[in-house]
Amino acid sequence: MAVNLVVLYRRPPDPEAFLEHYARVHAPLVERFPGLVAFQHGPVRASLVGSDEWFYLAWLTFADRTQLDAAMASEAGRAAGRDVRAFAADLFDMVVQEVVPS
Repeated sequence: MAVNLVVLYRRPPDPEAFLEHYARVHAPLVERFPGLVAFQHGPVRASLVGSDEWFYLAWLTFADRTQLDAAMASEAGRAAGRDVRAFAADLFDMVVQEVVPS
């Protein structure tokens, strides 16, 4: 069953620096994940209900949990992990979502 790794980022102290780093450094690392089926990311423009806590979201799709785990353990996964802890240490949450076929 396909899974998504969803990464939610809170508003950083310097939004422009965050966006530049994400585009220039972090996204290229993520794009190298083995087994990555799709990668979508972008800024949150509005909260329709509830908190406006989230600033940026990323969705990484894999064929199954085994592929996700392998990607996270790969050199690209480890490099992306080091990078996100360096530029957004306390700003992100990560969840794994199972994709339920309709």
